[in-house]
Amino acid sequence: MALPAWALAAPHDALPTYEGSKTCMPCHPGKAEEVHASAHYQLRGQTPEVPNLGFAGKFGSINDFCTYPNINWLFQMMNLTGQRVVVGCAACHAGLGLKPSTSQTAAQLENIDCLMCHSDLYKRIGTRVTGQGLRFVPDPTLDIPTVTSNIQMPSRAACLTRCHAGAGGGAGIKQGDLDPSQLNPPLNVDVHMSSQGAGLHCLDCHTARNHRIAGRGNDIRETDLNVNVDCTNCHGSAPHGSADLNHHTARVHCTVCHIPTYAKSYPTDVLRDFRKAVPDPVANRYEPVRTLRSNITPVYRFFNGLSYFYKFGDPLALTPAGSFVIAGPLGNIRDPNAKLHAFKLHRARMPYDLASLRLIPVKSQVSWETGNMDQAIRAGAAAVGWNVTDYGFATSLRYMSLHHQVAPKEQALLCGSCHGVGATQINFAALGYTPKTTRNGDPLCASCHDPETADFLEIHREHVQERNISCSTCHNF
Repeated sequence: MALPAWALAAPHDALPTYEGSKTCMPCHPGKAEEVHASAHYQLRGQTPEVPNLGFAGKFGSINDFCTYPNINWLFQMMNLTGQRVVVGCAACHAGLGLKPSTSQTAAQLENIDCLMCHSDLYKRIGTRVTGQGLRFVPDPTLDIPTVTSNIQMPSRAACLTRCHAGAGGGAGIKQGDLDPSQLNPPLNVDVHMSSQGAGLHCLDCHTARNHRIAGRGNDIRETDLNVNVDCTNCHGSAPHGSADLNHHTARVHCTVCHIPTYAKSYPTDVLRDFRKAVPDPVANRYEPVRTLRSNITPVYRFFNGLSYFYKFGDPLALTPAGSFVIAGPLGNIRDPNAKLHAFKLHRARMPYDLASLRLIPVKSQVSWETGNMDQAIRAGAAAVGWNVTDYGFATSLRYMSLHHQVAPKEQALLCGSCHGVGATQINFAALGYTPKTTRNGDPLCASCHDPETADFLEIHREHVQERNISCSTCHNF
């Protein structure tokens, strides 16, 4: 396989000091402006694929992990071992500590931390800078000339270890299909990223243009670069040697059969309960009670590429069971543009104001440092200017697209995993594929012929492909 572009880049001149984009801009004019406008810096953008939003993203919105980044951006706290540490949502941000602003001021352009993405050797620490408050600075143990002479395009290590593999409070916790094992995964964990498989790097699929990155899952609001990232880019729309299998691709996305399980190497968070916090020895702080699981079967939903998101500050529309969708795919069985996709379903018990029905953000500094969730919830409400007297808890449902940890084709689902007697992989009735029991007043099969015994696939092939019988003859939709 040819080396990726980042491996072929010319050596970068060593620099004696590094102060973020302030150091880089003289030689790379216009690049800071590109980064500043990107979703990786703004954490928001235009949302053409989220009809109920406009300009939105993680910043300015509430979620079921850190809740509200605006009030949890960067702060100093005492961890469980008595050390004062600088933490917050900014720890994963490609900036030096300032909150992102849409105005391209000098302060904003000089706030960009280029080496977060462009050097695997780079490390930074949070500290208090005179006249600036809390900021990130290069780790004082680094040899800056060595670091700056090893500049490259964003590598797998930069994407995973800096942000995506540890999001949500630990290795594999948030996404479920991204974890540290994918730095060099075995073939059975991720056939695309494994050196025994395709050996792909992140930018091979998530192409970049002017610091805009392609790729969007259902649970991401903004579209940074409107370039399609899909299996069909490499494999085409009829990738199998079997017509029966290729027949599925019109309504079944590749992820359904080729990601039979996820969270293969690390357990992932499937339920986060903000009613109580407990000590987490790995994160070295208090965390909401979390339920972690491994080797999880995905849930399946129709998805037409458009999504719904709960909008911060809106009243909740609760089901009788007290749940609501915080992020979910749009599309159903009747939608000609929708396909079945594989998802991680994350649930959280989240606080909401009983008077206004608004979700209440949690102040992470209080919850992580003290474990007192009541104080953290009330501090979160106060931080956004809300006077909350009584609050309850509702269960959020977030459907998170699965696209990584694709299994080798030998481990893909077999027909019998989904079809036939005893198949449990997919709940077809829940998706709208409810088989009829009668037709014209007679039992379904007997309405056309005498009872026959045969394999499900043989029966289905004969009716659909040979006799061209309409799906609605046997199925309710």
